Amino acid sequence: RPNTVVDPHNEMVLNRLIELLFECIPSTFIQAMALVKEQNSTVALLSFVSSVMTVSFISASISIEKDVSSKARSESPNFYGFCPLDSPRRTVCVCFCVFFISFFQLTAKV
Repeated sequence: RPNTVVDPHNEMVLNRLIELLFECIPSTFIQAMALVKEQNSTVALLSFVSSVMTVSFISASISIEKDVSSKARSESPNFYGFCPLDSPRRTVCVCFCVFFISFFQLTAKV
């Protein structure tokens, strides 16, 4: 856009990163502490899992939205392009990204 200071896509990524760093990740740590305190609490476990999935989905969506961008693929074709452009395969890619990011988060917190 000609009259904007920051590209709208980069602004969206920045907003998601701020949300991730200052809301989602601290919330995950708080939920992990609550889970340790109350070991048999189903509510604490569900809250922790939802926090982990939120962080995973936001992280995956940032990566995939940048990857499927035609501008990014044309500027750096060797770097971008891991995610397919057709919808069914992109859905599988998103699911795998969310799963692996969740797995890495859980291993880091345990």
